[in-house]
Amino acid sequence: MSWGFAGAEEAVRANAEIGVTDLRVRGGKAIAAARACGIRPYCQQAFLPCGKRLQAMSSAERERFDFLMGRDLQDLPKDERTKRLDVRRSECRCRFGGEPEAPLDCCPTDLKCFTGDVGLALSKARVDEILAANPEAEGICFDGIGYANLHSCECEDCKSALSTYLSQNALADTEENRNRFYLDAIVAYANAMVDYVHARRPGIKVAIHLWPTFRPNPLYGRLIKADYVEETVAWYFPWEKAK
Repeated sequence: MSWGFAGAEEAVRANAEIGVTDLRVRGGKAIAAARACGIRPYCQQAFLPCGKRLQAMSSAERERFDFLMGRDLQDLPKDERTKRLDVRRSECRCRFGGEPEAPLDCCPTDLKCFTGDVGLALSKARVDEILAANPEAEGICFDGIGYANLHSCECEDCKSALSTYLSQNALADTEENRNRFYLDAIVAYANAMVDYVHARRPGIKVAIHLWPTFRPNPLYGRLIKADYVEETVAWYFPWEKAK
């Protein structure tokens, strides 16, 4: 499975030459080329979680998140902003090799809070849009099912759901139990979306990239129903300085 993207027949053939079996493609010619090469064509668009609001986090996490997002660099030209962000994130060791390494790390990406009935309904509607736009696709990729602060969402809906969870299960409000709740939320949502895709288009494959990492328990892929679960082992091998 490759998370690469092929929009031309030449790119499809190049992927086939290195042994890729599943690939995101764009357009009828690329789809035909993929099938001719024995590659399963996936929807052009990857699915990202939907929700009514962005995820919330602590004030300290928000300050670090905004810094690593470069909110203060918005007025710079794109190339200069990108250059400064690369230096900043490297100096902060943001998602730096053995992920996550820094004590206060985050995934610098705006992510929606996907929990609850509204998030699930919006997500199903988005899947319908993607499948409708890719009628010949035989697979779809999921990404971004996780937390920007790598462990939780602190919005009022999530805190209320956490309180209910702890009460119903007679659990103390400890870090361990909070971590269990937030991991359960990821797994329940991801599996519900996998089931929905399979129901909407029987036989379609679902590949999921476990990103952002869930810091308390990064290796939870065995709990996900997707046909292919991708866990990024590169996170556990620090980068050489030359890179």
